[in-house]
Amino acid sequence: MSETKTISMLRRSQKGWKCKLTMLKNKITEQTNETRDIHFIDYHLRETDEIWGKFCEIHQQIELMIGDDEFDDEVKEYTEIQNIYENIYLKLSREKSQLNSGQSTEYYSARDERRGCVRVNLPELSLPSFSGTITEWLSFSDTFQCLVGQNTSLTDVQRFQYLRSCLQGNALAEIVNLPTTSQNYKLAWNVLKDRYQNTRLIVKGYIENIVDFQFDSQKPSKSLRQMLTSFRNSIHALKSLEYETNALTEQIIIHLIESKLDFYLKERWLEYTETQEPATLKELVCFLEKYCQIFESRSSPEPTTNTNQYSSRHVPDKLSQEFPKSSYISTRSQRQVTCCVCQGNHSIYFCNQFRNLNDSEKFQTVKQLKLCFNCLKAGHHRNRCNSRTSCNTCYSRHHSLLHSTENIKQEPIQIEALLNADEDCDQSNSNPVVLPTAALLVSNQNGQTTQARALLDSGSELNFISRKLADQLKLQKVRNRCGFSGIGDKRTSANYTVKCTVKSRMSEYQKETKFIVMDKITQNVPCASLDKNSVSLCLDDPSLADPNFHIAQGIDVLLGCEVFPEVIKGKSSIQPNGISWLDSEFGLLCSGRSKNIIPQTSCVETPSCGFQRGGVLRKHEGVFS
Repeated sequence: MSETKTISMLRRSQKGWKCKLTMLKNKITEQTNETRDIHFIDYHLRETDEIWGKFCEIHQQIELMIGDDEFDDEVKEYTEIQNIYENIYLKLSREKSQLNSGQSTEYYSARDERRGCVRVNLPELSLPSFSGTITEWLSFSDTFQCLVGQNTSLTDVQRFQYLRSCLQGNALAEIVNLPTTSQNYKLAWNVLKDRYQNTRLIVKGYIENIVDFQFDSQKPSKSLRQMLTSFRNSIHALKSLEYETNALTEQIIIHLIESKLDFYLKERWLEYTETQEPATLKELVCFLEKYCQIFESRSSPEPTTNTNQYSSRHVPDKLSQEFPKSSYISTRSQRQVTCCVCQGNHSIYFCNQFRNLNDSEKFQTVKQLKLCFNCLKAGHHRNRCNSRTSCNTCYSRHHSLLHSTENIKQEPIQIEALLNADEDCDQSNSNPVVLPTAALLVSNQNGQTTQARALLDSGSELNFISRKLADQLKLQKVRNRCGFSGIGDKRTSANYTVKCTVKSRMSEYQKETKFIVMDKITQNVPCASLDKNSVSLCLDDPSLADPNFHIAQGIDVLLGCEVFPEVIKGKSSIQPNGISWLDSEFGLLCSGRSKNIIPQTSCVETPSCGFQRGGVLRKHEGVFS
């Protein structure tokens, strides 16, 4: 049989199936809905599927045999028949759904009437859509299979129709050329699974959602909420794929999120996590949610110019403690903040001109502008500032920008000699002071012991140890940032504490206590060595707490008021040369101002000035006077 004759027979058969489908359409159109029941609809749905299936088989054979000049006509014929089929199928499917819904409603209504219940009609569930985004596949797949794929009341052709209606963009392009037949539903679904159910790409997509998200400080409310939502969804999705987070991955994720925040939110995050322990994902999510709610609660529109306006506009007064609004210019469109230093469109905190000043110039600028030294706002002084935030470096009541770099250096404190107005002032300032020192033993938890030189200071609330001695004994350092102050309100900070035991060489006394680690505790003590030939000193007495108290040396340990009362026995003796001897558990302590030593400096270098926690300074003018 020739190919032309075969094509002719196939076209005749194709017209026959087209005629049957057209007759079925007319039959359904002429009948009213009242005359059709569920069985009628099921029968004609199956008949429609059979006719359409036969037509598609013949169409595929004709496509393989005809030439290019006839192909367009064949496609036109196929499209016409497909429209007829879809109209019939959708019409019958809707009627079937209505009948099923009506029967269910009648059944439940009757049951509820018997039970005396009121039934609420819930809205129909809408099908999900999928455009080809890899991270949306799992959600779409599960929902579609639950609503359509596993619905036994639907045929494969119906499932295929629903699948087509859910797809968009690249996803629809994957199956657009597949004819709508019962056999092609499974084929279409497998094509989508092979393309999108790729765990490697899905995991990569969720990670990219975290890594590639860019926070927009111009629109903080919207951007922060989007970032938090994307972050939460990605983490939960990865957990559902059994990619659990451990301590290391948590810290990496936290670092990634931190790096996306703007300067203001980074500052607030540091304040939110005050402890020295690493933050957790839960804490980060709580922080982001808190500030999302703060920004969303603001009635003003999103800023569209710069981040400085954002900082002043979207943060409530109680929370914008370090980002004050210096002054405002009222306009018809929006309120703008003006820097009181350079008159720029930003707050003083973001002013480069102010930030580039040295410590002294910053202080003078704030003083001239009559701003609060703690929050940099106008209208009140530091002692009436309601801000709960202080310096992030030394924890004192001044703004972090006003913190002097000289204050954080771990150096001994020096004060000018107090000059008396009488005729003996020169003589009083020319005699060096001897502070009570002791040679004692210091041991670690393993029992390793070494000799150290200690300064006893009843005016210090804290105990200190030099970093050199702590490293020598291999003491375990605990990160614990603390701030303290001395005479002249000099602020100092330290980062580590250790525990060790101090022991006496003279008695059974020993005490385990906590020490703050400092690079250097004091200058040499005494500030100038005493000439043992110029004054009668008992330097060879074996009961001396420090046989070398007269030699200017460094201090390894400073013992404060926690230890001082425990070691003093109360017996004291004042010598004619001004030196006092005090009996203690460590031996005889020597202190006082010597009257017979030639001065070697015009300043008194005070190694201990009553260190105290926080910013409250207790007046203290020496250990022994």
